[in-house]
Amino acid sequence: MPQARPSLVPKGVKVSRGIASLPLCDLHYIEVGSGPPLIIVPASMSEVWHWEGLVAFMGQRFRALFFELPGHGLSTPLEHYSSKLMTQVITDLLDHLGFERVSLMGFSFGGILTLTALECLSHRVNRVILISPLIDSSALRIAPLNQHFLRTLIQLSQGPRLQRVIHRSLQSDAGSALWAQLAVRVGNAEHLDILKQNIRATPWQTVQTLAVQLDEIFHTRHFLHSAHYTQPCWFAMSARDPLIDFSFTADAVRQIFSSVDETRLDLPYHRPPELPSLEYLNHTFPHLLDRIS
Repeated sequence: MPQARPSLVPKGVKVSRGIASLPLCDLHYIEVGSGPPLIIVPASMSEVWHWEGLVAFMGQRFRALFFELPGHGLSTPLEHYSSKLMTQVITDLLDHLGFERVSLMGFSFGGILTLTALECLSHRVNRVILISPLIDSSALRIAPLNQHFLRTLIQLSQGPRLQRVIHRSLQSDAGSALWAQLAVRVGNAEHLDILKQNIRATPWQTVQTLAVQLDEIFHTRHFLHSAHYTQPCWFAMSARDPLIDFSFTADAVRQIFSSVDETRLDLPYHRPPELPSLEYLNHTFPHLLDRIS
């Protein structure tokens, strides 16, 4: 029996759902609120129900929208995924929704997509919100030998035949456990049990997209040489983040943006061990919402 999905928002909060039929793909999204528009750019392997709590939290001050990446959940895959192509998808989404100007928010590996989109969409972006973002592969807290091993494995996995083999291996208890243990021991990933469940439920089209995403993650080094943006940036990250180096990331954000409001957190994880609910976020971080808005 599949596990029941936890309720992350109270019944009284209206969560709207939709499918945006765009030129390059169909995007499945949810939105909450009626304020100025905010696009929450997803991290890898994210489905909309994972982030309902965060969308509702931000929806208290914004018209907050979160979409599933192409190839994830109910969003159809791109023919050839890339972060650069995602900029066009986000542009098409803004046009589809009638958003002339928006704020962008990126968490974790969504930081790559947020900053890539900003390169082409800066004239349509009011502000940027970055939470524990990956900005440069040099910030990854993974041993050099492990990084070399992962880069090699990811490069080999770009072919469709090997992707099929990998996907078949994910469907078994032993295979999903093996890949999850590899991600934890070599890639410094967190929450082994949760990771095993997510890996086993990964559909084929997500494996295709994820292979390219991981390759980009380990080769992203261009944001520090990008234009200096005048949009205000709100940046929050734990100084104890086990996956991404705080000092490197904070310095990088200050180089990229002229105006940075920095919040240093004290959390022992990169990704929360449980999906954050609206009640939890309102109880734990009410002051952060005031500063962001």
